[in-house]
Amino acid sequence: MGESSPLLTIVTRTFRRPRLLERCKASVQTLTSDDYEQVIIRDEKGVGYHGTCRLIFNAKSAGLLHGKYIWLLDDDDVLIDPNFVDNIRRLVKEKDNPPVIIVRMDAKGRVMPPDSLWKKAPVRGQIGGSCYVVRADTWEAYWRYLLTSRHAGDFKMVQAMYEAGIRFEWLDRVVMRVDRTGNEQPE
Repeated sequence: MGESSPLLTIVTRTFRRPRLLERCKASVQTLTSDDYEQVIIRDEKGVGYHGTCRLIFNAKSAGLLHGKYIWLLDDDDVLIDPNFVDNIRRLVKEKDNPPVIIVRMDAKGRVMPPDSLWKKAPVRGQIGGSCYVVRADTWEAYWRYLLTSRHAGDFKMVQAMYEAGIRFEWLDRVVMRVDRTGNEQPE
C-alpha cells in the first residue's frame, strides 16, 4: 500500500464465509497498482445487510477507511480488472476528482448497468453497489441511503446522489463479477 492515503478503499463485507472471502481477497491481490487498501467488515453475529452498512460507517468514523474513494466489493464478488486502480486514478486526474464514478459489473452473466442505461439515471435492478466508486466526502454524506431499503439500499444511495445533481463520471469497464451469491448464509 502507498505511504499516504490510498486512492481507493475497497470495503468487503463478509458473514462467516471464509472460502468466498479468500477468493475475493485473492482477486484484489491481482491489482497492478498498490494504491489501495482492502478493509474487511466482518459480520460475526448475523447482523445482516443493514448491520454491516452501519459497521462500514463505524469503520469510517473510527478512521479505518483511509482512501480518497470508497468502493464496495462483497465477499461473494471477485475483481476481474487488474488495472482497476490505475483506471480510476487516470479518470480522477482527467475529470478533476469526480464525486461518483460509475463502472460496470457482471452479475451472473448480465452486465450492469446495461448499454441502454449507460450514462443515464440509475434504475433499480440494473445497477449494484459495486457499480459505483464514491469519493470519501460524498460517501459520508450519502451512506445512510444504504439503510433505506432491505434489498435495494445500494440503488437508493446511487439514486439519491444522482437526483441531488452530484457529478457522475462513467468508466466503461466491467470491473467485477458475482457468479455465486451466498445469500447471507455462512459456509
